[in-house]
Order: sequence, then structure tokens, then C-alpha cells
Amino acid sequence: MGRFLNSRTVADAPSGLTAETQRAQSPAEAPIVAAISSPVTIIGLYALCVYLIAGYATDLSYRFLGTKPYVSMISGIVVFVCFLVSGQALVALRTTVGKLWLALGIWMCFSVVFSRWPGGSVEVLQVYIPKQHMLLFYMASFALTIKHCRALLRACILGGFLLILTCFFFGGLEVESGRFVISTNIYLSNPNDLAMQLLLCLGFFAFLIRQPGKLGRIAGLLGVLGAGFYLLKTGSRGGTLAAVVLAMFWIFFSSNRVRVLMTALPLILILFALMPQEIIHRLAVVGLDDSTEVSQDMEESKAKDSSNERRHLFIESVKYTLKNPIFGIGPGRFADAIWEDGKKEGRHEASLGTHNTYTQIGAECGIPALCMFVGAVFVTIRNSYRLYRATVKDPARGVVSAIAFTCFVLSVAFSIDVFFHHMAYSGNMAMVLGLWVATESAAFTAEAQRAQRTF
Repeated sequence: MGRFLNSRTVADAPSGLTAETQRAQSPAEAPIVAAISSPVTIIGLYALCVYLIAGYATDLSYRFLGTKPYVSMISGIVVFVCFLVSGQALVALRTTVGKLWLALGIWMCFSVVFSRWPGGSVEVLQVYIPKQHMLLFYMASFALTIKHCRALLRACILGGFLLILTCFFFGGLEVESGRFVISTNIYLSNPNDLAMQLLLCLGFFAFLIRQPGKLGRIAGLLGVLGAGFYLLKTGSRGGTLAAVVLAMFWIFFSSNRVRVLMTALPLILILFALMPQEIIHRLAVVGLDDSTEVSQDMEESKAKDSSNERRHLFIESVKYTLKNPIFGIGPGRFADAIWEDGKKEGRHEASLGTHNTYTQIGAECGIPALCMFVGAVFVTIRNSYRLYRATVKDPARGVVSAIAFTCFVLSVAFSIDVFFHHMAYSGNMAMVLGLWVATESAAFTAEAQRAQRTF
């Protein structure tokens, strides 16, 4: 089988997949086929599904039952052990995105050596690398078929509904800003962090809407409405802009665009109509304007102050990037650096993040790390779109097309959202890219098996 696949030309290879993926994956198809039904793979896959939703489930369990079941810790240990013994730990490295993501993780580790505060950078990466960065490799190692990829997506969809329930029962408005947060959850007490999670859920629910079953479509529509409602209430301008782009792509690539537009437009207008006036004012001030004209009210003034602060942090993070172009100032150290340097220069600087993931990576880990991150996102957008276009008219590969489309719109939306928020050390992007790497690998495996049967 391997010899046959190696002899195939790029033109004869499965459509929608890149040439490098085709060449890299062909010799290793036999071990993957054998691992598909392996007990270790199955256990690892379902443990990973539990791990992906463990945070939401644990939060609800603690609030309603008063107990913490430690689901995240237990499932995380099972995932890691299965990953080590599965024999498929290097599956992701047969894709360009997997190689770039590995290189990014290694470069971040090297950046610790040159960090202004090595101890603090070590603490950041100790949490980030095994729990967040490695998600891409876990997903690629256990989701070896399209069916496996769909199982991961279903787990993410379940997590999305759990998040909406958490928003409903425990969410509320911040006293000072009036923005929606879940104050009892340390990871969702920031409105921008919550908006990013809800944006992720929007993409997963969009996948559900593209499925043939009516029940699934209804559930997906309800999920989109719930996630969209709470996302708008966070007042996150980056999250809202990314959600609008996601909706536009979803409508544009729908088979019945006019019908979808006529359905979606009234729902979008209703969601905006339900928003408090202060949230609408905040969302209206998207630019980085430092105009001195008098604000109409206090809320608009706060929004402009926020934009001006973002502009200042953006400029400062670019300066740090240019001053430390190779390894940066150290992972997680921008807030400390800007505060300390401001103190030395006799000016007050708030200890804040960059509010921009691209400049965060550049300032803290260097320009090479930034190039790896951007490259991984770009390749995901390009290749997922290619696979979607290659499979969208083939009913037999409808699930492949739907997952590829989900990866495409989510990677586009996230590439926009991360311009307004720093999240270099969260697992959101790793989850999106990991879903794509698993889908790309699984799609090629399926095509290779079909080609072998035909041969």
C-alpha cells in the first residue's frame, strides 16, 4: 500500500489536500489504519472529548452539586498516557500546520532562556505547553478518521451548550463597565475571554446547522442565538467583529444564500435590539481614535479611553518586538516589562497585556515565533478552504466538507479576534488548528483507503 501511494503523482492524489501532506502521509498509512480501532486510540479519543468540556462541566457541577469531580485532571492524565503509548504521537508532524506548531512550542521554550524574568516565563509555559499547546497533537493522534473528528466536534458542541447554561445561570453585568461576564469563573471573568469562548461555540453550532437532520439544525440555531446574544452582551468589539465576519462567510457559502440571509438578518437585528444602550455605544467605537472632541456620554468616553489604551499598548508591544526581534522579552512578561520600564522612566504604566495576540507573541517570543504562528493560521485557512471546495459538491463526503468549512470560518474569525485580544497562551487557537490537522490527516487516510480498494 505504501509503495502504491508513493508512486502516485500529485495530480492523482486526493483532491483538496496539499502536496506536502500527500507526500508526508503516504508511507505511514498502514500504522494509522491499524491504530484506528486500537483500544488506546478509542480510550484516548473519549478521554479527550471529556477533557475538552471538563471545565464547563466542573463549573456546573460545583455550582449545582457543591462538589468538584476533578474531571479535567483525571481526563487530562488519561489523554497524556494514551498519547505516549498510542504510537501516533507524531501524526500531526506530517502536516505543515503540525510542524509549524511544534516549532512554535520549541521556540517559546528557547525564549525562556533569554527572558527578562525566566522564572515567571517558566511558570507560564509549565501550564500552557502540556494543557493548551499540546491540544493540537492530542487531537491529531486520536482523531484518525472523519468519524473521530465528528466525535470531537460533538463534544465541543456539548461544551458550547454547557457554556450557554453557565451564562444563563451565573452570568451577570460588571458593575463598572456594564459588560457581561461570569464573575465566579476565573477563566471567564474577563469579558474578552468569554467572548472568545462564545465565538468558538458559534463556529461549532454553525457546523450543526449544516447537518441534514432537522433536530440538529434546530439545536444549532438555538445555540447560535444563545452564543450570539451573550457574545454581544460582553461588549467585546473584536469578538463582535469576528462574529459578524463568521456570519457573512456562513451566509456567502450557503447553497441558499437569499433564504439564509432573509432568515439571519431579522435574528441579528433582534439580537442587537436586545442589547443595552451602553453596549451599543461601546461596540460603535471600534477604531483607535484619539480624537479630543467631547463625548456624548460617559459610556462613549470609556469606550474611547479603552481604544486609546489599546493603541498605546499596541505601539509599545511593537517597540518591544523591534528591540528584541529574536527571542523577545520572555513568555508572559509584557505586562511586567511595560510597568517596570515606565517606572524607570518616571511615567505611570498600567500592568496590562498587549490586547493583540500577534504583537504579544512578537514582543514576548520574537519575530520567528510570530511568523510560525501566522504561518500556521494562514495554512489552515488556505488548506481548509481548498478541502471544502473539493468536497462541497460530493454528497458522500458531506461530513468532510462541513468540518473543513467549520475549520475555515473559525480560523478566519479567530485571526480577526486575536488582533483585539491577547491569548497566546490559551488553548483556543490550538483547538481550532488541531481540529483542522486531524481532519486533513483523516481525509487523506480515507481517500488513500478508497484508492487502494479501487486499485
